[in-house]
Amino acid sequence: MLEFGQVQLLELRHLDNQLDAALDRCYETLIKRLSKLYGRTPAVEFGPLKLKSFRQSLVDEKLSRGVVNRTISRV
Repeated sequence: MLEFGQVQLLELRHLDNQLDAALDRCYETLIKRLSKLYGRTPAVEFGPLKLKSFRQSLVDEKLSRGVVNRTISRV
């Protein structure tokens, strides 16, 4: 039984590492897109109008509604 638990733990660690890598790629892409539009604009200056503009840039890239919504939720 202990061996089964160890195998399960290894599988879960592997899946956790995969998830971490996917999230890292996701945020890297988000940062690249934001930097492309706003460069080094301080976060305090990034208000609702800039968020709306960023969302429109994602729509203009022909991304699906789901991708746009998930991206905006991460900002």
